[in-house]
Amino acid sequence: MRRRNYRRQIGKIAFVLAGAVLCFSCGSRFGVSDPDQNSRFLGPRSNLSPEIFEKLGYQVKSFDEGPASDWHRDQFHTLWSRNYFVKNRTSLKEQAATFPRYTVIEEVYETEDQAASRVERIQEKPPDLPIEEREYWMVTGFRRGRNVYFIQTDAAVFLSYMKDFAEKLAGEIPEVKAN
Repeated sequence: MRRRNYRRQIGKIAFVLAGAVLCFSCGSRFGVSDPDQNSRFLGPRSNLSPEIFEKLGYQVKSFDEGPASDWHRDQFHTLWSRNYFVKNRTSLKEQAATFPRYTVIEEVYETEDQAASRVERIQEKPPDLPIEEREYWMVTGFRRGRNVYFIQTDAAVFLSYMKDFAEKLAGEIPEVKAN
């Protein structure tokens, strides 16, 4: 009987350890962050937050961040990227039950010159986009210091509202004083 309980306990421990190894090997973001990596890649803390979007009448539906893609690093020297998918809480007056939605991307660069260069090339798109996004590339943006902010939509109906949203968002992010 004791031997059977011992085997069960060993089996349970092995199962938990296998799950932990799998979790750590898949790059889960639940681990402890390296403070050197944060200071190297994140630069100044993000100026975006769910509170800013709430203030503008938008709800954050999802958030993701991480190192830039190979294409972004090769083309623009992008260090880090944060992505917010936001949806307006109020529907359009012209079309009931139609809520503007945008992807807001904050890209971090090592220098202000690199960030300025990226804004100049804002219409350049990654080569691996789905065909719909390649054909209907709708983006605008602005820069604050070493960070570039992109606002994108996947629906042409929201394009006319996107510039207004971008201007309001830009008004919420403070200008960065040059060193």
